[in-house]
Amino acid sequence: GPPDPKGQLVTFPDKSLLAHVPSNGDTEMVLVLAQFGKMANGVLKSVDPEKGTARWNDTMQNIVPSRNIHARGYRLENALCFLDEPGEWAVDSAEGRVYYWPPEGEMEGAVAEAPLLYELIRLEGKEGKGPKVRFVEIRGLTLSCTDRLPEDQWPRSWLRRQWEIPDGALYISNAEDCVVEGCRILDPGGYGIVLHHHARRCRILGNEVGRTGAGGIFLEGYGPGFTDANNHNIVAFNWFHDHGLGNYWHSPGIQIYQSGYNLVEYNLIQRSAYNGISTTGADPNRLSRIEYVEPGHARGQWDPWTVYEPKTEDWPRDLLEKIRKGEFKFDRETVKPFLQSNGNLVQNNVIVEPHSTLNEGGAIYAWCCGRWNVWRANLIYKSRGMPASSVIALDDLVEFTTVEDNVFRVDGVILDGVGVRPAERGDILRNNFRACFDPRFAARRKRGLGKAWINVKGRAPLDRLYRSIWSAVLSRGGWPGSPRVGIPGLDDEHSTVKPPQAPVKKTKDTRDVIDK
Repeated sequence: GPPDPKGQLVTFPDKSLLAHVPSNGDTEMVLVLAQFGKMANGVLKSVDPEKGTARWNDTMQNIVPSRNIHARGYRLENALCFLDEPGEWAVDSAEGRVYYWPPEGEMEGAVAEAPLLYELIRLEGKEGKGPKVRFVEIRGLTLSCTDRLPEDQWPRSWLRRQWEIPDGALYISNAEDCVVEGCRILDPGGYGIVLHHHARRCRILGNEVGRTGAGGIFLEGYGPGFTDANNHNIVAFNWFHDHGLGNYWHSPGIQIYQSGYNLVEYNLIQRSAYNGISTTGADPNRLSRIEYVEPGHARGQWDPWTVYEPKTEDWPRDLLEKIRKGEFKFDRETVKPFLQSNGNLVQNNVIVEPHSTLNEGGAIYAWCCGRWNVWRANLIYKSRGMPASSVIALDDLVEFTTVEDNVFRVDGVILDGVGVRPAERGDILRNNFRACFDPRFAARRKRGLGKAWINVKGRAPLDRLYRSIWSAVLSRGGWPGSPRVGIPGLDDEHSTVKPPQAPVKKTKDTRDVIDK
């Protein structure tokens, strides 16, 4: 049904699915809609088993048609009637009970953890010119287990960008020169760490952030506008692993939104549901529509303004008036001053098994962001194919970006090695290698092959880059928790590090290079 303030009406052809589903909002409908990655966890209320209907309550987004039959699907969760195999549980809030079927063994001695808090530590300064949190250092703590707020209860101030929850176990807002080092942040319902709005010169060093409901760390600046206040942070030597477990599959290990001039290096990122590292901004077409520019144009329970939360107090008044009248439309030039994800340096990271759930996007990804970002000398491995995705993906409106000296190994078919939209300008794409190339797993599209990236049948570029990265990581004592890296043939390198060899020689414009 159409969006409605009371909740969007959903009709189930199989009415029996609703026979024992409660109407009090305990049950969620996990839904993939429009495309892979666009998903939500709507709360079901007003359940009518006889009619086969329920109302989808969700402030994060409305249900919209899928692009194709393969990019759709739903699952009902958290009702006793769905508890039918070991490892599952359900909460009955009316009775105040948790029903749990342990994965193995007897119930006696089984442990169930039910967190009540959504955040464990919050550092929060004032907005605007107000005082900021400064020089706070958090070291050596273990933070474990948070809940996530149901999507029908999200405050309007929460960003709905890219279909993920913006909350985190360690939430830092309006802060400068703070340090988070040597901590373990495990099992949060949302992100592990959030740097919100004004965040400058903060250092996130040597932490383990894992088993997250959403992603690892979210650098969330202000929405489109001229306020460039989230910048010059360092995210380095961390171990981010196992993301998207709370049904936020679109969340990467490291998310950068409207945040610039950050240094992201020497991180190990494993088993992200979507990207390993993502840099994003805002779509100029949507910013040309008033419902995305200012609040108050809700469609049912969802307000489009919350997708980007433009900081319109920065905008010229006449520009807003032209958008209201439909007399102005942003393009790739006029939108650039409003996008603040500029000048980020992403280098020497190891990304292992991205796309553990979704099949498009890229291990390193950018979309509608600023300029002068650099992705250099990152190492990527995936044991299965990425047939719907470029391994390194420059999506819409990604211009004046440098992608160089990266090495990736994918043991399956890919779409492209380094993918870029044909209309983009000023991108420097060079000296990127697909190692351990098997002709059976050739790229489907081959855009940029021989120039932006090169197939190499041996593993020398991979080994050389890894040894260089690992040498730097080892100088700090290794990644926290001493994880196995998960790339065939490299885990034994943790005990014996060979000195870095000479840089990979640049090759001519050839399609395949046999490493000797």
